[in-house]
Amino acid sequence: EGGCDSTSFTEEIYPDDFVRDRAIDIFDRRPKGKPWLLQVNFPGPHPPIVSTSAMARSVMGRKWPPPLNRPDFENYPCPQTAGLTRFEQEVILASGEQTPVQPQTGGRCNYAAEIEHLDALMRSIVDHVRM
Repeated sequence: EGGCDSTSFTEEIYPDDFVRDRAIDIFDRRPKGKPWLLQVNFPGPHPPIVSTSAMARSVMGRKWPPPLNRPDFENYPCPQTAGLTRFEQEVILASGEQTPVQPQTGGRCNYAAEIEHLDALMRSIVDHVRM
């Protein structure tokens, strides 16, 4: 959807959602009346950068500015090049050929969707702790 890889995971098995759910479960089982620490480490936003269809829809149609530290951005390979499998992308990258980047609909949308989703997951943990 909109260039994002939205078919990799459903909401039910998305790794970051799983971590959030386990964090809340652990918090709910904490010992009452004793000092206690909960540290939550999400698997994202580290490769593979994937999104659910809901996450992809949340960033669909956005315009992505070019990165500030990539003057050769237009020649930089996009990990979500339309129509190619990841294997085909890796073969192209290994050969040294460049693939057309799609900053408006390419791999940056998955990263943005994941970052926003992580923010929402952390917010839901904090809201749960505050209840």
